[in-house]
Amino acid sequence: MLMGGEPEMATIELEDCVDTDIQEVITLLEGNDVLQETAKSKIHAVCIPWDLPRVTEENRRWLKEKILMHAVLGRIARQVSQLKKGLKDTGVWELLSSRPDAVSIFFPRDAQVIMTSQMVLEKIVWPTEGGSSVERSRQINFLNHFIQTRSSVELKSLLCFWTGSQFVVVPSFLKEMQMSLDVW
Repeated sequence: MLMGGEPEMATIELEDCVDTDIQEVITLLEGNDVLQETAKSKIHAVCIPWDLPRVTEENRRWLKEKILMHAVLGRIARQVSQLKKGLKDTGVWELLSSRPDAVSIFFPRDAQVIMTSQMVLEKIVWPTEGGSSVERSRQINFLNHFIQTRSSVELKSLLCFWTGSQFVVVPSFLKEMQMSLDVW
């Protein structure tokens, strides 16, 4: 969508949706089990604001795709246009336009990103003042050990808990590029 593609042609996966309530509704729509009334009411609560029809056995798969598209693409249209403007202002847009293969490097899909403990540890601002140094050291060591022993899925959940988003921060090579742009 950023590079001019049609929203209907975008490859969207459940992991691309950051709203956990909508993820739950989409999960309810997957499969072929008969939906209970409580499940139907959860689904309907998501459908009403987007003017989508009530769920039936016939429209179940279609509705799942529409909800996923609204949740991922519909909510980011304004941000995409702002991002596009920023890329044009910084000169990065020309690079992305001339090298479409670079788009996936600059903007990796969340579903493809493997979160490592080092990525999380680098983003933590460790405490420096207040409290006893022994207690602070114990807390830091516990958190450090906790992060290093978690899987990629657990680290994404931890990041979502801390920041409210499952999106990974800017890759390090982009930081280096940003530093070189700041020098201009």
